[in-house]
Amino acid sequence: MKIAVRVQETISRIRLSYAACHPEADLFQGLVTALAPQPRGAAPQSASAGP
Repeated sequence: MKIAVRVQETISRIRLSYAACHPEADLFQGLVTALAPQPRGAAPQSASAGP
């Protein structure tokens, strides 16, 4: 599978920009969210947390 992406590197993060019509965009967003480091002392975020 070939995926075109634009990479923007800054001092503190790397941003990946996919095409708007990318068929697996939700999958990649979920992977990034799951693998992103959490700040110390922060509780994991839950999708069902609400007011």
